Amino acid sequence: MISLCEFLLRRLKRDFNRIKTKVNNNNCLSNPCRNAGTCIDTTTGLGFVCLCPDGFEGDNCDEDVNECHEFIGTALGCQNGATCVNTLGGYSCTCANGWYGVHCTQKTDSCVTSSSTEICGHGTCIPSPRNGHSYTCICDQGWKSFPGHPACTQDVDECLTEKPPCSHDPPVQCINNYGSFQCGPCPQGFEGNGFVCRDVDECSINNGGCSRVPMVECINRRPGRMCGPCPPGLYWQRGNLFTHFKSLSNEPMSPSGCLSR
Repeated sequence: MISLCEFLLRRLKRDFNRIKTKVNNNNCLSNPCRNAGTCIDTTTGLGFVCLCPDGFEGDNCDEDVNECHEFIGTALGCQNGATCVNTLGGYSCTCANGWYGVHCTQKTDSCVTSSSTEICGHGTCIPSPRNGHSYTCICDQGWKSFPGHPACTQDVDECLTEKPPCSHDPPVQCINNYGSFQCGPCPQGFEGNGFVCRDVDECSINNGGCSRVPMVECINRRPGRMCGPCPPGLYWQRGNLFTHFKSLSNEPMSPSGCLSR
């Protein structure tokens, strides 16, 4: 039988290793937060917490907020008898006759008496008649108008365009934000900002982990690297085994490198 002290010590080691594993595992690497949510790695619960942008909620920010319900009776809701239409990540207001603007708070249909923000939302108001209005909204980048609504209140999903902006070779995840977008990290073996990813030359540092005494060629790949064969008559030591190196390998050379058996 083990003593109580030994039992407690074993349990302490087990709990320590469990916590260490959780700390070392970055649960945010799989990009669990949707719709441009910010992921914070934790050691409790799901292993991560998502900070959701406006318009979304839920553990993974994958649930649309119904602003038409949330904003009833507030200054953010549709005013003066307007009809609120909920959309993914936002909402729009269909104004009653005689009312104008993003929230239907303006009595005049004019850029002169109202600001661009009140009339066009995320856009600039131009006094040029269009589609029954006395003005035209020039939308900011990342925004567009709903059909029949001049205001720029609809998000543009850049990730669904014909040519998404993030790297294609290698492929990098495109994450749509409310009014913009961001690119995920470059995959292992590459470096860059996600728009452009460049291959990392592993052979440029410490011969890529391949043997240096005797010198074995390090061959950079995309991504990764390969170690060339040992010189004639030498073998690669792997643990207690000696393997004749006849072909290229993706595995790093052991510290002992190429040896004679």
